[in-house]
Amino acid sequence: MWPEVVASYQDPNKYKPVQKLASEHRDVCTADELTEMVQRQLEDHKVRQSDATELWQLEKQIQPALQLVRTRKTQLMLGAVKALQEKKNQLSKEKQVLEREWFLVCVGNLCISLVIWPQLLAARLNESNVDG
Repeated sequence: MWPEVVASYQDPNKYKPVQKLASEHRDVCTADELTEMVQRQLEDHKVRQSDATELWQLEKQIQPALQLVRTRKTQLMLGAVKALQEKKNQLSKEKQVLEREWFLVCVGNLCISLVIWPQLLAARLNESNVDG
């Protein structure tokens, strides 16, 4: 499974979602650029042969871009949560309206029943008195 995941990120044609970034994020690398940068660094430094200092420096170079990615992901997640909360509130209001309408229909039907049933009963009694 993992080799497939790694291979999918190495295929430059597979992931090409390029979006215009807000002005505060224009200096951020795209995912492809970040991947290429990491690959170049790994190839240049031969990570397996690097010492701890070189790896630490590589981590320091990657960290700002990674932090921006995490920040953007958090913003998107918070936006999604907010949208879902708004949708929940909207659906809750619609439910209340529908419940009120249903209640009014039921009360209306009850009122009609209270008016019609005595009339029907009286009519039946009159019919039976006339017939009897």
